[in-house]
Amino acid sequence: MAKDKNLVIVLAHEAEAYGKAKEYDKAIATYQRAIQLSPADASLYDGLGTVYIDQRKIPEAQQAFQKAAEVNPAGAGREYYNLGVIMVNSGKMDEALQALKKATDIDANNANAWYWYGMALLGKAPIQADGSVERYPYRGSFPEVFAA
Repeated sequence: MAKDKNLVIVLAHEAEAYGKAKEYDKAIATYQRAIQLSPADASLYDGLGTVYIDQRKIPEAQQAFQKAAEVNPAGAGREYYNLGVIMVNSGKMDEALQALKKATDIDANNANAWYWYGMALLGKAPIQADGSVERYPYRGSFPEVFAA
C-alpha cells in the first residue's frame, strides 16, 4: 500500500473510482479518509461534493464545495461556480445568485458563471398566468443605461 503523501493520491483515485461505480458510501468514506490525511487539499472536497451531487444530497455537496473554496482561495471561483449551478438546478435561486456572484467577482471573464447567473435571475422572475415571464419594470432611458 502507498505511504506518506502518495497515500492521499491513491485514496483520491480510489474514491473517484468508487464514485464512478456508484458505490457512494465507499467513495464518501474514502474521500473522508483522504481529507483526514490532507485537510488542505481542495480537490478532495471537490470530489466529495461531486459524489454528494450524484446522490442528490445538496446540503452536503454545498458544504463540500464551500470547504474547497475556503482551503484554496485561488481556485475558489470554480467551487463557487459549481455551487451556483447546483443551486440553480435545485431551484434555490437566492443561494445560486450568491455563489455565482462570488464566482464572477473572482473571474469576471467566466462566461459560464455569467450565463448561470442570468439563469438564476430568470428563475426568480415572476411568471404570468399565460406562462410568460413578467416584464422587468424598467426605470430609465437607454442613454442612462449605456452612458460610460
